[in-house]
Amino acid sequence: MAALGSSGGYLGRWFAEGRQREAPWADLCQQTVPHILGATERIERIIELAPDVVTTRGDFKTHNIVRSSNGPVLVDWDTVRTDSAALEARRVAYIFGAGEPDRVKRILAAYASAGGDLTWAGPDLFVSVIRNHLQVLSEHLRVALGEAPAARS
Repeated sequence: MAALGSSGGYLGRWFAEGRQREAPWADLCQQTVPHILGATERIERIIELAPDVVTTRGDFKTHNIVRSSNGPVLVDWDTVRTDSAALEARRVAYIFGAGEPDRVKRILAAYASAGGDLTWAGPDLFVSVIRNHLQVLSEHLRVALGEAPAARS
């Protein structure tokens, strides 16, 4: 999250460079920077409090699961990291539940019935979804500004 830290860091530079290049997305800067920085601060606070830090796959997405004759296989292991188990469970439930509240609730109920604790995060249980969106935003900005190559499709 350092790229979006409370000082604005890279974010301010990215939007300034976008304005200089007259990129169509650059004008969103004035409207979005305060919201992005507020969300980033919220994420940083909740992550510091996480009592359930574990090693996690980090990139659970439907396209990273291949069906085999022995069952599903998780592929593309280059994003292993430490994270809060509850926050990662919520993000994964959101992805596999396609954002549909009933499906997400069923997935989280299964996680909790298997012993997962979702209670400590309270209303901040969604911050990993927000964090993922901010990560994608920063990746798009870096590609748009030529700082990184576009991801493989």
